[in-house]
Amino acid sequence: MTAKEYLQSRSAAIKAQDLNVQVWVDREARLRSMLVNTTARWSELPGGGMHMDLADKLEHLRKVRDTANRQIDRLAEMRSALAYEIQNAVGDGESGVLLQLRYVDGFQWMEIAEKMGYCERQIYRMHGEALNQFQNNKKNVSECQLRA
Repeated sequence: MTAKEYLQSRSAAIKAQDLNVQVWVDREARLRSMLVNTTARWSELPGGGMHMDLADKLEHLRKVRDTANRQIDRLAEMRSALAYEIQNAVGDGESGVLLQLRYVDGFQWMEIAEKMGYCERQIYRMHGEALNQFQNNKKNVSECQLRA
């Protein structure tokens, strides 16, 4: 597997997890909105047996919120792990920044060029060099681990 394929696969996993986070956060927001509207309507009604229903719904909201938080934590861990891996392989100079912007943060080429102050064509060149540096350093790390 090339460095580019490896980084693309890790980036795809991050994007999938980001989508998963959005699904859970949206689910929580919809449920919270539904509960606020329901609570407002119930408060206008005379007392009844609705408190148990509300308690169950609040518990469900808590579970959804907890799941959303776990998914957010997992996304943060995935991003941090890849960022550290890139930093360890190529350092935190321009090569590391470029690879992180592309594969960890998911920026488009033009956005990366603007952020880094280069033309898009230069970013492509720098990207190729950064991939070579990443590939070579990952090979060296793997070879050292095999010898140990």
